[in-house]
Amino acid sequence: MQARNDWGSGPGDGAVGRAHAARVLQHLLSQPEGHASVKKAGALDALLARSAELAKESAEEGGTYPSLAAVPGNLNSLNSVEEERALAAALYGLTGSELGVQDVLVSEETLRGLMRWVLSQDPLLQRAGAGAVARIVCSGPSQATSVADLGGFAAVVASLACSDPQARCYAAAAVRKVAQFGGPLAGRLAAEPRLVPVLLACAEAARGKDSVEGLQGSVRRGVQRCGLMALAAAAGERQLALSLTAGGAVEVLRRELAASAYAGELEGLARDTLALLEPKR
Repeated sequence: MQARNDWGSGPGDGAVGRAHAARVLQHLLSQPEGHASVKKAGALDALLARSAELAKESAEEGGTYPSLAAVPGNLNSLNSVEEERALAAALYGLTGSELGVQDVLVSEETLRGLMRWVLSQDPLLQRAGAGAVARIVCSGPSQATSVADLGGFAAVVASLACSDPQARCYAAAAVRKVAQFGGPLAGRLAAEPRLVPVLLACAEAARGKDSVEGLQGSVRRGVQRCGLMALAAAAGERQLALSLTAGGAVEVLRRELAASAYAGELEGLARDTLALLEPKR
């Protein structure tokens, strides 16, 4: 791959070439050992810049679609959507290593782009964006602080209520890690106004507009498990526990347990969380 930021050259304003290049980067960055090769070739700067550019454009234009079949217009439009999805997946792969996380954090605009993808109506962009943001948050307190400083905890909370179940679980993992970090980071997460409702919705059986209603079988149970694990971690951190209690978590868990909404491991998680939140007699 040529290490030049010349994405715009070629037939069709470079749409076909850019889409193919993005897929190559996605493949290379799907394994940690590919990170060094991409960086050595000088392709990393182009990846970061183009990803930020596309995320900003699609957020402004609303040009995201549930499937490739839903993309209107010509082949260039289709290639543009494919390019953006491949770049989002490439950045998710890049954040799979400590060095990759540091590379993303160097570019504030790229990090903002990931957060824009979290808010996209395209489930593939949602998943990649949420996964990359969660990986950055989970990599350490300083990295999580970088995300929080750009308003990224709002993106984490938004991921808990998005349409993609895997993205919701990524976000729940980020909540768990911030609860483990504790201190100012946990306080900043606790201050997010939508945190408690959407976290409870993940853990509930099938209630509320952000609940797991509509998900089936093991997928539904998987989201519930992620939500309950995040709740349990949050209940063990003082600031988050106060937010959960004020937001009605005790009442929700009591109601779900009384309705036998959980079984096995899920019931155990719910009871353990309730025990942490209930007033001690």
